[in-house]
Amino acid sequence: MATFSTTSKSKPLLIHDGFSYIRDKTHSTKIYWKCEESRDSNIKCEARVNTDLLNTVIFVNNKSHLHSANAIKLEVRKGYEDLRYRAINSNEPPANIVANSFGALSTLAQAQLPSKHNLKRLVKHHHLQDFLNYFEDTYIGRLRANGIRANPKFAVELWNMHSRTDQAMLRSN
Repeated sequence: MATFSTTSKSKPLLIHDGFSYIRDKTHSTKIYWKCEESRDSNIKCEARVNTDLLNTVIFVNNKSHLHSANAIKLEVRKGYEDLRYRAINSNEPPANIVANSFGALSTLAQAQLPSKHNLKRLVKHHHLQDFLNYFEDTYIGRLRANGIRANPKFAVELWNMHSRTDQAMLRSN
C-alpha cells in the first residue's frame, strides 16, 4: 500500500513497500516516481513507480532496487514530519513537541536522531520563522529573485522613529 509524505523541502514523497520515491516527471495521465536513493552517487538505484493523477499505483519496478528497504529511516522521517507539523501548528513548548513527536519511536530509530538540544532548536526555528516572515513582509520587504526588495506594507519613514528622536520631535509610539 502506498502512503504519501513530504521531503525536508516540502516536496511530495511516495512510500511503497518500505521504499521511498521522489517525484521525477508528471505527464497528462501519469506521475513518474524514482527511488530516493537514485541521487546517491554510490548506489544509483533505478527502481521506479508509476501512479495516475489520483495517486493510485499503476506500475511498480521493484526488481531493480540496489539496496534494502530501511524501515528505521522511514520511521525517523515520520517523526520529523510530525515535529514540523506540531512546530508550525501548535503553541506547545519545544520540549513537549520533541517528546511527543519522537517518544513513541523504537530505540533503533531514536539512536539515529541528533541530541534533544538540536531537536529543540529546530522547533524554535519553525516557531520563529512565522514571525520573521511577517516582519519581512510588513517592514522590510521580501527579497526578490533579482536581488531587489519588494515594497513593504509600511514604508521605513512611517515606522522608523530614529530621525524623530534625534530632532526631539513627538513620536506616536
